[in-house]
Amino acid sequence: TPPSVSYNVSVSGSSFEFGPMAGEGTNVTLGPLRRGGTYTFNLASSLAGHNFYLTTDNGTGFVSGQYVGEYTSGVTGSRNDGSSGKTTLTFVVPNNAPDNLFYQSANDSTMRGAIVIKDLAVE
Repeated sequence: TPPSVSYNVSVSGSSFEFGPMAGEGTNVTLGPLRRGGTYTFNLASSLAGHNFYLTTDNGTGFVSGQYVGEYTSGVTGSRNDGSSGKTTLTFVVPNNAPDNLFYQSANDSTMRGAIVIKDLAVE
């Protein structure tokens, strides 16, 4: 059965902080997320001004206020920032999702991290 996992996301200084289930920490590498799984990111109000999105860009193409390499397949709530009505990003990982994605703030180049994607299989 594909997993269904929730992460609580907040901002601490100039980093994203994740918990529970992500090893609690700042700008952590998430995963592996499994293809076919549903992952919900609960965005705290502390994200105000830091629109949260998934991207194929590792940060080298970052431009403040832009969404370079934005990945939207299976994503609902991209660019949400924890404000009223914008408190979640849900990612149902497609079977053709790349092996590596990244999460990023649209306004701060240091607020990003890696996401590892794997098949739902016994390894």
